[in-house]
Order: sequence, then C-alpha cells, then structure tokens
Amino acid sequence: MNLHRVLRRFDTCCKRIESLVSEAIALRDTNERAFLVYSALAVIRLHDFWSAHCRQLIFCSCSGCYTTLAGRALPRSPAVPSSIDSIEWLRKNWSSSRKMRNTWEPDWYIPDQCLRAARLLGIANYDTVFNALSAVLVADEVRFTRNAVVHSLPVTYSRFKAMAASHNFGSNILPLEFLYCRLGGTGPMLIDRWISELRLCIAAAIR
Repeated sequence: MNLHRVLRRFDTCCKRIESLVSEAIALRDTNERAFLVYSALAVIRLHDFWSAHCRQLIFCSCSGCYTTLAGRALPRSPAVPSSIDSIEWLRKNWSSSRKMRNTWEPDWYIPDQCLRAARLLGIANYDTVFNALSAVLVADEVRFTRNAVVHSLPVTYSRFKAMAASHNFGSNILPLEFLYCRLGGTGPMLIDRWISELRLCIAAAIR
C-alpha cells in the first residue's frame, strides 16, 4: 500500500468541507441559523479531519505495510514489538513520570505532538514528515477558531482574538465570520487557505 491513500482520503474529506462552506455562503443572507450551523460544522470537521489524517500518516508510516509516494518501502518501526499496537506502545513510552490512560492519545492536530509521536515510534520517513509538519502555519489558526466555536470560554476566546488581531482583524470579529475573511482583503477566504495549506502539508509528508 502507498501513503498516497492518506492524501486521497484527506482530499475526500476536504471536498465535504468545501460543500459545507458553499452551502453556508448560499444561505448567509437568507437563513442565518443554517449559515452558522454549516460554518461551525466546516471548521470543526476540518480540525477533526486534520487530526485524524495526521494520526493515520504516523501509524501507517511505522506499520511496515506502506511505501512512500516515491515508492520507498517503509519498514516496521524497530522500536515497536510486533506483539503490541503502536498506540499502546506510545501510551507506555510517552512519559517517564506518569502513566497514560487507556484512552489517551497525543493531540495529533498539534504538529509538535505529532512529530514527537513520530520520533518516539522511529518512523523511517521521519525527516520528510518533520519537514512537512514543521512548515505548516495554519494548524493553530484552525484550532483556535474551532475551540472558540466549540467551547466559547474566556481562555479559548482570548487565544482566538489574539490570533485574529495578529492578522489585523478587529477584536470584535466572530469566529464563524472569521472563516470567510481574506488576508489583506484579497486572495482566498481563510477557510480555503487552511484547506489548501493542510493538504499541501500532507502531500509533502508522503513523498
């Protein structure tokens, strides 16, 4: 199997998000409730799909069953015995000071945590994955916007407002309106920019 499967699946998920965005925009002036629902679903699902596909990328890379896009065979990680699942191994080796719960997993949507998991697992394509994930700039934008929508707590909202202000948007901008803003008033909407950059990141990681 080829790691290109990860990108194909992410592309399919992104098309669903783009459909939600299109539906939201079409209803923006006529049905505010539907506009807000579709917009919220779009950013929540983008965040979740990104996390899921980062997870899949790392576990596929250490499984011994995949090749890179260029055809390089990736051996099973020598750090992980064949008798144990990769996630179970990570739980046992993530921290030397505390035991991770049986349901615990890294925050895959955070590039640094994803890369730490990749390093601990000893994936053979670590350098390629590191270069790709280290270059992604929008993961925090997606996360802060999603968290402001889902939790709406002072701490999450303050992070969103600080991030929006760093792009020269006013402090009163709402998270679900932020998706449709354009940097400098031109170019793609932020939600489209996020989708494009996250896709390019995964495409670079599977080479």
